[in-house]
Amino acid sequence: MLGLDDREGICTELLHGNYGEIMQTAEEIQKQLDRRQNLHMQPRRPAFPAERVQQIAHSLVQPDVPDEKIVRRAGSTATVSMSFHDDFVQENAAFRAKAGLKCWITRVTDGKCCAWCAKLAGRYEYGEEPEEVYHRHDNCGCSVTYENGRQRQDVWSKRTWEAPAAGAGAKEPARLTTEQAAAKEAEHLPKRLTQGAESGTIDSGTSITATTEEIHHFIDQMTALGFQSVTGFYSFTERNSVLQEIADDFTKLHAVFSDVIKSLHLHFEQTPTLGESAYGEYDPALHRITLNPIFYNSLIYLQESYANDVRGNHHPKGTSYRAVIAHETGHAVSDFYSINGKQVAKQLYEGSHSGHFTRKQGDEWITNGLCIYAAAFHYDELIAESFAEYYNSDSPRKLCKDIVSHIKKLIERGRGII
Repeated sequence: MLGLDDREGICTELLHGNYGEIMQTAEEIQKQLDRRQNLHMQPRRPAFPAERVQQIAHSLVQPDVPDEKIVRRAGSTATVSMSFHDDFVQENAAFRAKAGLKCWITRVTDGKCCAWCAKLAGRYEYGEEPEEVYHRHDNCGCSVTYENGRQRQDVWSKRTWEAPAAGAGAKEPARLTTEQAAAKEAEHLPKRLTQGAESGTIDSGTSITATTEEIHHFIDQMTALGFQSVTGFYSFTERNSVLQEIADDFTKLHAVFSDVIKSLHLHFEQTPTLGESAYGEYDPALHRITLNPIFYNSLIYLQESYANDVRGNHHPKGTSYRAVIAHETGHAVSDFYSINGKQVAKQLYEGSHSGHFTRKQGDEWITNGLCIYAAAFHYDELIAESFAEYYNSDSPRKLCKDIVSHIKKLIERGRGII
């Protein structure tokens, strides 16, 4: 048997990996189904259930529990992994229903179900399904799918079907034309965006595309800040105010990290390494920050997507979509000065807590004090998410302030100033 520490760490890493693979597969299937119906709606990724995963992982390290029981508990990781897909179904059905599309939830048994699962089997119009339809017990083989329009998806079998026959009291699916779907999205989506600290300032009015002269002025502003190059922005199709927000945010960061800004290239394109679900990226090989046109050419979509991530604690509380600029600059700063996020976490934790830093304790500390994403990829996102909150939130919390302060001290020491 593995040692206690090994069990917990391996379980956590396994479930982190499963979550990423399941989300990537589900998103790709959803995009394929949408393309067949001429729908243009980005899939929604539910928040990683950190607390649920921590409970499962920690249950494997109790020294007084027999190995046979530990093995049974370890088997529940399959059930948790399946629940990632169920969360995806629930998240996307809710998003599309609010956008004006009719959605249905279908739960199908595997033919060997218990009485509890048998009662939940059926097809429900979204909003009328029982809450338990998304739940599952250990070793549950039921599938939970959703549909809008004519297609539905199931990430486990990776197949698509025609919509099943009506059942469980649900109505027959409405057949939307491309124009009807677009009209529904335009009618409903802006209404549910709210103004506030977590979502930023929402403008659901008519978007006026930035002129060539305005884009050229933006490029001049960025060049004046010291960027090595500014490319791709002539494909920018949103309003000029978004460009000015980007310029303002980089100007604010330039006042503190001018050396870093002057080492960078700024680009606007969906590159091969920039996924469709990423707002932007920092490429250390090219010393380049790239912003994703999928989001930045649709302000409403950018605002709502980021606000949804904040609600799920995927990004820090109190931040808006404008935090993306600070986030990517945080990556550039840590790369420029060779600052390791995991070492920063370890130093700060052991300086303020009794005992040694462990992955479990670190994840809980950072997830609760900052956000889930900050603990991802062995804390590679810690500094970036700290910058996002520190330079975007009106009320940055203690942990992000401590991290940014620590980074500034490391930089000053490297310069020989303190």
